[in-house]
Amino acid sequence: MLRPIYGEVVIPSAVFNELNHQRTPHVVRAWVNALPEWVSVKTPLGRVMHPNLGLGEREAIALAKELNAVEVLIDERLARDVAIQNGIAVTGTVGVLEEAALRNLIDLASTLERLRRTNFRFDEGMFQSALARVAQRKQQSETSSSGQTPAPE
Repeated sequence: MLRPIYGEVVIPSAVFNELNHQRTPHVVRAWVNALPEWVSVKTPLGRVMHPNLGLGEREAIALAKELNAVEVLIDERLARDVAIQNGIAVTGTVGVLEEAALRNLIDLASTLERLRRTNFRFDEGMFQSALARVAQRKQQSETSSSGQTPAPE
């Protein structure tokens, strides 16, 4: 679902190495070792220094700055804050899934249910908010495309 949303994805080399680690699920390692043509791996020229960020997060922020990326995908709160402080738009896994649902690429409820069964750390409120936002935006889209004005609440 990344390609229809972003067209091209650049993975920092440190993140590539993390995704290729032996403890990473086999399906992820297999994907990383056979990247599609729309995904590339790059090492940033510059650095973002922060004592509490991992190498992958620091490289993601530095690379996003260098490439003038539309967004950087980061889930960890501190890294998100540092990216925003560096003028970079941020999204996370749930944000990408939300956008995919709005584009009718996935069913968000079933996708979030599958994500719950992984080691992904999440806040249930975040999942519920995403489901509500998608439902609201789809309803607004259907209302505007039908030419009807929604009734006041």
